[in-house]
Amino acid sequence: MAVLKPGICIRLYDEMDFIQRPEFTDPEILRTNLASVILQMLAIGLGDIGGFPFIQPPDQKHIRDGFLLLEELQAVKKQRNDLVLTPLGKDLAKIPLDPRLARMVIEANKQGCLHEALVITSGLSIQDPRERPIDKKQAADECHRRYADKDSDFVSWVKLWDHVKDQKHELSASQFRKQCRDEYLAYLRVREWQDLYTQVKQAVHELKWRVNDNAASYEQLHKALLSGLLSHIGFKGDNNEYLGARNRKFFVFPGSPLAKKGSKWIMAAELTETSRLFARCCAKIEPEWAESLAAHLVKKNYLEPHFEAKAGSVVALENQVLYGLTIVNRRRVQYSSIDAVEAREIFIRSALAEGQLQTKEAFFVNNQKLLNDIESLEHKSRRRDILVDEQVLVDFYEPLIPAGIYNAPLFFAWWKKARQLTPDLLDYSQCSVDAAQCRSYFGVGFS
Repeated sequence: MAVLKPGICIRLYDEMDFIQRPEFTDPEILRTNLASVILQMLAIGLGDIGGFPFIQPPDQKHIRDGFLLLEELQAVKKQRNDLVLTPLGKDLAKIPLDPRLARMVIEANKQGCLHEALVITSGLSIQDPRERPIDKKQAADECHRRYADKDSDFVSWVKLWDHVKDQKHELSASQFRKQCRDEYLAYLRVREWQDLYTQVKQAVHELKWRVNDNAASYEQLHKALLSGLLSHIGFKGDNNEYLGARNRKFFVFPGSPLAKKGSKWIMAAELTETSRLFARCCAKIEPEWAESLAAHLVKKNYLEPHFEAKAGSVVALENQVLYGLTIVNRRRVQYSSIDAVEAREIFIRSALAEGQLQTKEAFFVNNQKLLNDIESLEHKSRRRDILVDEQVLVDFYEPLIPAGIYNAPLFFAWWKKARQLTPDLLDYSQCSVDAAQCRSYFGVGFS
């Protein structure tokens, strides 16, 4: 407010504190996340933000944070040592919302929940229209509880939108304004919310996207929202504390229905630090929803590759980690799609050399019988040096089985043709070296 005449100014801090403060507030570009600025600069061709002649250049940390967020949202990619917008990034720049929220709108188009996403993202872009006066907290909470959802604070935005829309349709302008006041809703913020929804809806129409008429499912909506909040997920630990991305720990804000009995996994629209780090506007999610959305961010590792006789293939246990959180834990996957060469080696060793393959093929039955006979001879003679080492059996199969054979179906398909030409190719008793070397390799029992 401008000073019109001399008067008394009452400040709620002491004079020393006032003197130590800067004369002017820092420009917004020095204290904000620059993702939106970088996005628009790239969209209109202004080039690298680092080389732009700002009057007061932003902090390098803020620039890095902005680029990290755009990379998380898949809005930028490297091209000839420069960062350029991806097709998704170009769409982001056309939607008049914060990049995180715009990313939700783009995914909502794919998921078929564009209407709900527009309602929620428009609401998150403004100051919350739900008021909570200090002297009427309980009454306001009871009134707002009608829109609450036990699993998602985001859904409460949609419920509130539907209620406001119905009331506006049924009431006159003055009655609607009074209704908002009675229900502890800020009328001007409700109008701002509706205006922003209309503006963003117009932007998606220009992109030729269709707003859904039928209500979206919980999974559809929250997958779309999760696309913009991949670094705002958390896993529940002890005492209702959540472990978030990059090892941050937070609690659900007490005003949320999820605060007392939160889900195992949640996402949050924002993380605010007061007495503690609190997550506001939260929702229950399933960690596997993040798998496809965060494919460019997750780190994968594979444990315990082994041959499974029943499946006839080599499998491993997959872990996927997103910002330090394990979103996929010890899931069985076909190891051949990860490392076909090693999968072949394991197949030869376990399925053939160790005899785990489930088959009645003549060569396999005869070879196992021969090995069993030699083992029996070892028991009778109380010797352990007759049967050859397992590696010798692996070396026998290795040159005979073509590359690319790493599971039972592929092996049987190849063997069906190969046995027509050389039916004794895989017989231990018909090795391709002389008899003396066979005996030194395979002990006794060879002809």
